[in-house]
Amino acid sequence: ILACASALFAGCNGDDMNAQPMSPLRLDITAAPLAPATKVWLQFTGVEVKAVGSPAQSFMFTAPKGFDLLTLQNGKAATLLGDTAVPAGEYEWVRLILDPVAGSSYVIDLSGQHDLRIPSGAETGLKLVRGFKMPAGGRAAFTIDFVLQKYIIAPPGQSPDYKMKPV
Repeated sequence: ILACASALFAGCNGDDMNAQPMSPLRLDITAAPLAPATKVWLQFTGVEVKAVGSPAQSFMFTAPKGFDLLTLQNGKAATLLGDTAVPAGEYEWVRLILDPVAGSSYVIDLSGQHDLRIPSGAETGLKLVRGFKMPAGGRAAFTIDFVLQKYIIAPPGQSPDYKMKPV
């Protein structure tokens, strides 16, 4: 009985009364076509979010999540981060953490499979520098739309590999 009472009182300390409200955050991804590709595969190992005035908060997946972006068109989307509790408030950015394993992101076109190189992708992932607000007592859901024709190129002299410009 004494142990239960101690645990109950420990859980009722003043810090919990001042705890910041939590809100669910959801991130989906979708894409636009990329000619002449038949598959654009991106593989992620987690997501980071950065609240104003706080360190970044990481949500690492238990196993990498891979998506063929070309199947996510015409209103179709895939969930990258399901409803995940984060503190309510203002946020500076979201970072999609790419799988650093060689060959984990690639493009397939008529001539075969080619590596998709993402400059600094292994170090910084894809950082989306756009502020947003997590409402207290509410929910925020965002869809990240990859406009592949603008962001994936086959640089001259570097073919057959493709490169994603992280903009």
